[in-house]
Amino acid sequence: MDHSLTGWDIGRFDDIDWVLWDSGDKARAKVLAIADGYHVALIEADAGYHGGAHEHAFAEFLYVIDGALRTQARR
Repeated sequence: MDHSLTGWDIGRFDDIDWVLWDSGDKARAKVLAIADGYHVALIEADAGYHGGAHEHAFAEFLYVIDGALRTQARR
């Protein structure tokens, strides 16, 4: 199956700088791709990080590699 990448801006991991994520200095991110209002981002957060309240125009998908996450009162 072929998927068109027209309209996607896809970066190379090593070429993308880390940026502060949310507020404070407990999380950082690399935004790896953007298209049609969607973002693909790698986020590293220190233990105890609490993100600020926010809303998304599209569904949010999370994949936790290490540690635990609590979102919308669910672990």
